[in-house]
Amino acid sequence: MDQDPNTPRGVTSSLAPDLPPGATAAPGAAADPGATGLAVPATLRMPFAARFQGLLILVLLVGLVLIVQQRSVTLYKIGLPLLVVSAFLQIAFGNIPPGANFRRSMALLLLTWGIVAALFFVSVQLAPTLIDATRNTAGS
Repeated sequence: MDQDPNTPRGVTSSLAPDLPPGATAAPGAAADPGATGLAVPATLRMPFAARFQGLLILVLLVGLVLIVQQRSVTLYKIGLPLLVVSAFLQIAFGNIPPGANFRRSMALLLLTWGIVAALFFVSVQLAPTLIDATRNTAGS
């Protein structure tokens, strides 16, 4: 079978995009596995962090709808923890660059949770001291 001169090397003509004579496929373009004959640029694939942020927004909306509905207490009980967990994840993932891959996203997520845990711990330890300090100055 003869290779069409407009078909990129290694791609069968049934999957190759329709290119004008003399044109070649864009660098970094991968052949679409479907029979559409289109090429999908590798740069259009969304990184993990961007996909996860989009999923979190969807889960936040679902949790909100489950809380707002007034028909079922069971759905409310499902929606409330769903909303709380997805809100905390969104706080962390909102500070992760959308271009981050899975490994970098998880490392930054753990770092964010570590910072929040440290602030929480310091706050709990410092609260009694601050309360005592305000009681002593208010009484004088």
